Amino acid sequence: MQKTNYGQARLSIIPIRAKAQHSSEMISQLLYNETYTILNEQEKWLHIECLHDGYQGWITKNQVHYISQEIFDTPFKRYNPELIEWDRQLETNLFMGSPFYDIAPSIAPPIERICHAAQQFLNSPYLWGGRTGAGVDCSGLMQAAFRMGHILLPRDASLQAELGKTISWGAQKRGSNF
Repeated sequence: MQKTNYGQARLSIIPIRAKAQHSSEMISQLLYNETYTILNEQEKWLHIECLHDGYQGWITKNQVHYISQEIFDTPFKRYNPELIEWDRQLETNLFMGSPFYDIAPSIAPPIERICHAAQQFLNSPYLWGGRTGAGVDCSGLMQAAFRMGHILLPRDASLQAELGKTISWGAQKRGSNF
């Protein structure tokens, strides 16, 4: 595919950094099949914006897979035919939250899917900017769990908190406030 302004993650995890440097902090991660817009280019780095949450950061050029605007604009990207290469084997680990992970729609109510997804992260190590069971931060955990309930949240906890509503202490019950 020729160079375009759109990309798609073809690796299990692609670190997104705050600055165009390997020593810069990882602020988030792209998961397999997630799409992004390329905003700027700097030597070996691309400044991107993630489609699913609008988060911006830097990825290395050697991790980019360009896609056409037509594919990028397709509303339902989970079954993207351009993603699958039939002439060779493609093997990767899929993490919860990846658009390919939850291919079969669940009949469970969203709250049950969210709670089940969150429980899958028990004993996962803390990793600043992480979004997978291999390492996750607070907002990454919420974003991944809610995504499994088909609810898209922003990447940062401060923005996630703005979406919620305040409840009285002791009034919370599993699933009662969603």
